[in-house]
Amino acid sequence: MQAAYAKNLGLDGSGVRIAIIDSGVNAANADLQSARIDTGCNFLDGTGDVSDDIGHGTRVSQMIAGADNGLGTTGIAPGAEIVPLKCFASGRTTSLGDLIPAIMAAADKYHCDVINMSWGIQTGSDTLDAAIDHALEKGAVCVAAAGNKPSAT
Repeated sequence: MQAAYAKNLGLDGSGVRIAIIDSGVNAANADLQSARIDTGCNFLDGTGDVSDDIGHGTRVSQMIAGADNGLGTTGIAPGAEIVPLKCFASGRTTSLGDLIPAIMAAADKYHCDVINMSWGIQTGSDTLDAAIDHALEKGAVCVAAAGNKPSAT
């Protein structure tokens, strides 16, 4: 990821808010203990419990904001603020009914600069496209991972 290169340029993500629409975040993870993590939201049950019972959201967060502590993953932007928006639980699937409100909240409520969407869907959706377009119009950069198996319907 060239984290050392970015660090040498003085780029650490400070001032950037990054929504992680995923399985939550384990803030007690050794690489994330010094990370700036917002309270976020659990879109599965409407609570603030964004604990990660799968681990995927935590791994994504480590790649972004992991500390250079010699223990695990050094993130590309350790100064960024992570906003966990939990839409996946132990069953590893979710619905567009959870994902779309999370995208909208990332743009409108949390004012995220970047929205990470590291998941796949089974079919296209005009409503999902509209939510992403809305986030883009609000100035967010929407990042989608390639190669994930469909996990949303």
